[in-house]
Amino acid sequence: MSISDVKKGVKSAVILGIIAKLVAFLAQYTIIKWLGTQDYGLLVYTLSIIGFLVLFSQLGMHNSLLKLMPEYMAHNAWEKLSTLLLFVGSITLLSSVFVFIVFESTLYWFLDVKNKEILMLAGLLILIQPAYNLLNIILQAVRQVALFRFFEEIYLPLLLLLGVLFLGFLAMAHLENIFYLRILIVLIGSFVLVYKVRQYLSESLNFKVLDKTIIKNVFSMSFAMFYISMLTFLESKVSILLLGNLETIESVGIFNILSLLSQLALFGLASVNMVVAPLISSLFSQKKMSELQDVISIAVIVSGLFSLLTFLFFLLLGTLVIDLFGINGNEFYLPLILLLLGTVISGCFGPAGYILIMTGHLKQSLKMKWVLIIFTLMSNYLLINLFGLNGAVMATALSMALWNIMAFIVVKKETGLNTFVISHNVFKMGMPEIKHTLNLFRKKKSSTDDIN
Repeated sequence: MSISDVKKGVKSAVILGIIAKLVAFLAQYTIIKWLGTQDYGLLVYTLSIIGFLVLFSQLGMHNSLLKLMPEYMAHNAWEKLSTLLLFVGSITLLSSVFVFIVFESTLYWFLDVKNKEILMLAGLLILIQPAYNLLNIILQAVRQVALFRFFEEIYLPLLLLLGVLFLGFLAMAHLENIFYLRILIVLIGSFVLVYKVRQYLSESLNFKVLDKTIIKNVFSMSFAMFYISMLTFLESKVSILLLGNLETIESVGIFNILSLLSQLALFGLASVNMVVAPLISSLFSQKKMSELQDVISIAVIVSGLFSLLTFLFFLLLGTLVIDLFGINGNEFYLPLILLLLGTVISGCFGPAGYILIMTGHLKQSLKMKWVLIIFTLMSNYLLINLFGLNGAVMATALSMALWNIMAFIVVKKETGLNTFVISHNVFKMGMPEIKHTLNLFRKKKSSTDDIN
């Protein structure tokens, strides 16, 4: 894979990222206005539970694709790639059906919980969301960054926005109908993604040989990937799950609004990660460490500066933005600033977490995730009991800081790569190094990239 992909990919990612944040903001704003913070909190809480179950359908294999596909394509190993896709697709389908049956049966026969009907309806997403995620990951792995970003961040919120507006016009914007709408959107998106994936890969694939070695590699890698994904999800959603149990469903809705706003500070990092994730794996496998460090150095500058600018924006106008969602801006201004401090730290440390996974340091990632999830669970439980919503905010910010500091230290130790925005490696890049990197951006794609 050529670094020239980065320049084109970053441009597309930035443009689509701006559109995505705007659409997501409008979608969440519209849903909150129609549902109110109570039902919106229930929506967020339910989707968090379903999202956790979806991980058991994916079994970490989606992330394995992102690691292995760029390597196989860089070496024209199409038979290995074919085996990889066939195996991962089959396992995803079977595991989705199994998890769905277990979840629905358990709810229907053994559990007497509030909002059981909503949970059982949302459970239909377990059947289709893993396939949607799998197909979208394939697009990212084959460097279709614009399409990946569209289906990852724009497609769902855009159609949700339009659908909710339509339901509201018909006076039918109820929680159940919004779940039906989401299920329909994911289903339609899955069919579209099947078409796009076939368009980019069908001519290159060869299913004549079933390479059992690939299956073993996928299993060994996916096991660690699954735990990392599960712990990452729990770390990101534990505040919502504990707030829903220790506080009120309404507090879940308010916390999610503040989290969405704070995530705007990570727009630069998210754009960079989506472009460089396959590139990290490819360059690392080819031992092009100097070239990889140049890309990472520019990436952390972009993500760091954007996070700082976003922080300054909300520092000045945070109260007004919060008021737009129908909650008290003065009351929740400080919690938003605390969350933003955590995201600024993440932005300044760049794609450290991605580097660990893409360079094959799964054991180290797993150990770090266990440390993080234990800290996150304990801090959330303690601080939520003491301070309620503000406690969840403090625990989330501290967890983000802890993860990025640990990732930076391990990446530096294991690979020698430096991912901190104010590190000497970044500032020692003079004009010759910057020009060299930008010239690499202009290189034509190699023949191995022409998979269309």
